[in-house]
Amino acid sequence: MTVSLIYRHITLYRWTMSLLYHGQYEQRFMRIAHLLQENDKNVLELCFGDVVIANYCRNSQRNWTGMDINPAFVANARNQGFNAMVVDLALVDTLPKVDVCIMMGSLYHFHDQLERLFSLMCQAAPKIILTEPIRNLSQRNDLLGWLARRSANVGKGDEAFRFNRESLLGALQTVGDCFSYSHTIISEGRDMVVVMRPCV
Repeated sequence: MTVSLIYRHITLYRWTMSLLYHGQYEQRFMRIAHLLQENDKNVLELCFGDVVIANYCRNSQRNWTGMDINPAFVANARNQGFNAMVVDLALVDTLPKVDVCIMMGSLYHFHDQLERLFSLMCQAAPKIILTEPIRNLSQRNDLLGWLARRSANVGKGDEAFRFNRESLLGALQTVGDCFSYSHTIISEGRDMVVVMRPCV
């Protein structure tokens, strides 16, 4: 299956995502990186795409591991000395034990297998940081909408599903009930930023 064009070259990916995020591409990552606490020394980033958080972890003396289905993104990370590997999350049974697991803007790819995905993440980490679009540009009838609609094929075909605020909150509640995790909404905008921890 051919992936969307933006997933074939990291420079094109950055350019496209910068357009989609109105020039706030790197800031999007840093909002998540700044949620890492002092004891979050071992970080697992799923579907990482770029190495912004990886660089932050390196500079702050954290151990970063990245998993992505895209060989081009993994090669880019490895070429910069990062611990990255090609992984199809739909096919793995376990994830490495870490302090925190991060997933940015990729949850919708797994909307039909959320229980399995969160089972993996909950077993791997006591803290999960998510950010997911809830205002989706793919519904627009302009250049940004066109780009968004053509940038979702990671190698498994076009994906029409997107979360909105209500469906994402519903999914988080269901997952929390299944795995005894509570969620805290950190911020809302185009993306919702959520931290999940085990219920006390």
